[in-house]
Amino acid sequence: MEENCQLTVPILDALANFTLTDDLLRDVRETIIDRLESADIEDLPVVIKFILQTATGNDAERVFIHV
Repeated sequence: MEENCQLTVPILDALANFTLTDDLLRDVRETIIDRLESADIEDLPVVIKFILQTATGNDAERVFIHV
């Protein structure tokens, strides 16, 4: 998201369609949350949608604090 913003939406779309382990999905979500401030404004709906769709009950507090 920081280096090539044009790829943010396609990458998140691809990741949403993969079957990832819970640990890997959590790592991806954490990376996205950490870089949320650097996301383009046009990409925010997709970024936030991905974060919310992949959040679990255990992650809810961290997700809602940052989103």
